[in-house]
Amino acid sequence: GSVPVAAKVVGATMQKAGAALRGDLSPEVVALAKRAKDLGVDIPVDRITNSKPLNAVASSLEYMPFSGRAATMSKTNSQLNTALSRTFGQDSDNVTMALRKAGGELGGKFDDVLQNNTLRVDQTFLDDLAEHASRSSKELGSDGARIIQNQIDEIIAKGSQGDIDGQAAYNIKKTLDRIGKRNSPEAYYALDLKKSLMGALDRSLGPQEAAAFAKTRQQYGNMLQLEKIAKN
Repeated sequence: GSVPVAAKVVGATMQKAGAALRGDLSPEVVALAKRAKDLGVDIPVDRITNSKPLNAVASSLEYMPFSGRAATMSKTNSQLNTALSRTFGQDSDNVTMALRKAGGELGGKFDDVLQNNTLRVDQTFLDDLAEHASRSSKELGSDGARIIQNQIDEIIAKGSQGDIDGQAAYNIKKTLDRIGKRNSPEAYYALDLKKSLMGALDRSLGPQEAAAFAKTRQQYGNMLQLEKIAKN
């Protein structure tokens, strides 16, 4: 019957000890803890201090009934997962499910921007196309180089008047996506060419649209990085 009371006493002692030790934290640790707090993640004090007594008390709470330690750690993990999901436009503590949902949503945003905006063929894009043609010709076999060159020719033909209609640009992007999914040497070059296409689109947008698109691209990049972690 006294176990719950003892657990509460130990928990309260740890909180007081943690408060006393916070003044000894390095500025770097304080900044990281504040950043976590800003992201909605509450870090238990024993996780940010280098106090052996405090860490020992925290460890003992893991095995003490009614201490609330398990609930505290579960809450922290949930908060961390939610913060991670927000980096790619979701709001869930189930990162795996959030990644699955984000793939479709972010892909849809990419497609909408590309379809509904005219892509300007500027000098930077033309220089990129020349670089892609030269590199693929040198590094790929004749068959692979021809596949990439065909896509470059398509872009130049569609943009002969200085810009490419949104739907036409979207169709080119989808073809590059399809080539990029192949298990063949030209797949990498197709995805690299698509990056230049998306970069040209980014430069074609107005300031407000470009800022929104940049956020989508950042979220998409975060999603791809977290997908690698989630697999493990």
